[in-house]
Amino acid sequence: MKFIAAKCGDEKSIQLAISQNRSLNFSRAADLYKEQKHIPAAESFFRFYKTAPNTDPDLPVALYNSAVSYKLADRPKTAISLFKEFTANPQKNFRESPYYLDAMRLTAASYQASFDYDNAKKTYLELYATTKTAKAKGIKAPDPLPGEQPRTLDQIGLDALFNAALASELNRDFKGAIDLYTQYGRVEPDRRKQDRALWSIAGIYRQSGDVNSMTETFDRWRAKYGNDAGNEDDYVQSFYDAAAVRKKKGQTAQAKLAGQQTIDAWKKRGSIKGGRGAKMAGEWQLAQAEEYFTSTWDPIAVKTAAKTVKEAEAISKNLLAQKTKVEDKYLALDPYGVAELSMAAKVRYGDIQYSWAQKVADAPLPVPVAKSGNDDVIAAYETKRDANLKKALDEAKSQWVEVYETAKKNGISNQWSRKAQENLGREFPSEFTVLRQELVEGTEAP
Repeated sequence: MKFIAAKCGDEKSIQLAISQNRSLNFSRAADLYKEQKHIPAAESFFRFYKTAPNTDPDLPVALYNSAVSYKLADRPKTAISLFKEFTANPQKNFRESPYYLDAMRLTAASYQASFDYDNAKKTYLELYATTKTAKAKGIKAPDPLPGEQPRTLDQIGLDALFNAALASELNRDFKGAIDLYTQYGRVEPDRRKQDRALWSIAGIYRQSGDVNSMTETFDRWRAKYGNDAGNEDDYVQSFYDAAAVRKKKGQTAQAKLAGQQTIDAWKKRGSIKGGRGAKMAGEWQLAQAEEYFTSTWDPIAVKTAAKTVKEAEAISKNLLAQKTKVEDKYLALDPYGVAELSMAAKVRYGDIQYSWAQKVADAPLPVPVAKSGNDDVIAAYETKRDANLKKALDEAKSQWVEVYETAKKNGISNQWSRKAQENLGREFPSEFTVLRQELVEGTEAP
């Protein structure tokens, strides 16, 4: 530095010394970047960019590295401004730098992270077009950032087109997004990425509530990609989403049909336990069980006294058969391997035992017993009945306790853990605390 300041030597020697000094400053900035000291690195690179002559070959790299460092330091607005400065520079060394493409990509990504979807889409589409120009000029693809995989110019361009579609979708420009996803699906050679483009279109129709277009798109997706490995859960979801939209629209019969198709889809694609598909299919399996419990099992009551012993046995046998049917509805939840569904099955199994006991207890005495006029006969009948009822109540208690203790041990709180505690508190208040739900809603305005 003293050599330069004192202007020792000829002009050529001085310029060489200045160049060497700049190179040293650039190397120091690069070292700061490698040490992940992002703010100091950004400042050092930017200082180099501002002080180096326009002919310095490291000028584009310095500005790019400064922008990237600010981005990694979570300074998106500063990063955007520097990326924009890079892409706005008309000089050849900037426009034909491989970092020009990445500056555009990261500008678009920064716009998207800032929820500026219009500019994100515009920049992504410009990047898509620019990759074609770069390829024609023989410009190489930029080196990947830390943690990223290297990509070809074609891959950068195709990803930009997909991201432009995604930005349109996030901006709720559904028509524009569908057009771009469709365009992307036509030019993208990768099967999985084609799959995701069509899946995204179906998702847009779901968001907009266009159930007919959504169903048609899901039909096409299933025909082309539904049997691909890794699509098991999405295959189930394609029916689940249809059921959800129809349910929201009040199309109850069609929603139930799609719900059954959701269950069938999970079975068709291997009945994978515990996954996303299992949760969606199991939700409909539970809904079916709950509907049966409420509409068929709950209303059952023995209101007429049996006239004969044989008739009493037939009534008892029929009630047990009905009990088995509703139990089976909940036992069908076990194969899904979903904790909440298993809890539901156990709580309801206990409820069924309890309600069966109530139905038996509420039934009128058989006519032969009631008219026997013999207190011992009546007492014997009631003692035997009550012993069977106690077994049912004990079984109900054991199911509820299992759910309650499992939930407590694992820190789980859901409608089934709460219902188990409510049941135990109601029937066994000396052993269990009655659960009182916290008031979470304010008073309603008149």
